Amino acid sequence: MVTSPADCKYQHAYDIAADSSIPATTVKNEKYGNIKQLIEGSQYSESFARGTFVHYMLPVHAYHRYHLPVAGLVEESFRINGKVFMRVGLEEHEFASSDSASSGYEFSQTRGVVTVDTSQSDCGDIGIVAVIPVGMAHVSSVVLTAVPGKHMAKGEEFGYFQFGGSDIIILFQEGVDPQLDSSEEFRLVGSPVARCAAPRNPQ
Repeated sequence: MVTSPADCKYQHAYDIAADSSIPATTVKNEKYGNIKQLIEGSQYSESFARGTFVHYMLPVHAYHRYHLPVAGLVEESFRINGKVFMRVGLEEHEFASSDSASSGYEFSQTRGVVTVDTSQSDCGDIGIVAVIPVGMAHVSSVVLTAVPGKHMAKGEEFGYFQFGGSDIIILFQEGVDPQLDSSEEFRLVGSPVARCAAPRNPQ
C-alpha cells in the first residue's frame, strides 16, 4: 500500500514512455518534458522508463509538510533550483503565461528529488520510488530533511514547503502497475492512494 505524501488532491497519472517522456502531456505541440529532465542529476534518471508518473496538488491552505509514501532506504535527497516566477506579466486579453500549468511547470520550477529503495522494506518491495516536491510559481522553498543512507518508515516526514500552494509527484518503475485512487476528493497525509504489484524488472 502506498500512502499520500501530503494533504493534497489527485491531479493526473501518465504512463512514462520508453524514452522517459510523457506522451500524454503534449499540449498545442508543446511537450511537458522528460523524466530525465524532471530528476536531472539523479542516478535513477533513466530507471523510470515505462513506469508511472502521478501528480498531486497541495492547495494554499493545506498542511505543507511532506511524508514518505513508502518505506525503505533513502538513496538520494537533493534540490534542483529551477525557474522561479516572482512576477508574471500578461498582456491585455492574455490568459496564459510562462508559468502556465499546461506548459509543464513541474519540469522548470524549483523541486526536490528523493529516491527510495524499497527492496528491503517490511512493507514490500516495489523497486525504486521517487518523490518530487515541486515549489509552484513563486514558492521556491523546497526544504528536504531526508538523509541519504538512512532507512525511513512509511509516513515519516522528509521535508516541507514554507508557504503557498505546491505540488508533489511520485514516480514508479516499470512493472509496479500502481492501482491508483483517482478520486477528486481531498486526501490527508498517510491515507491510502495506491496498491502496487511487485516490480518485474527492478533496477
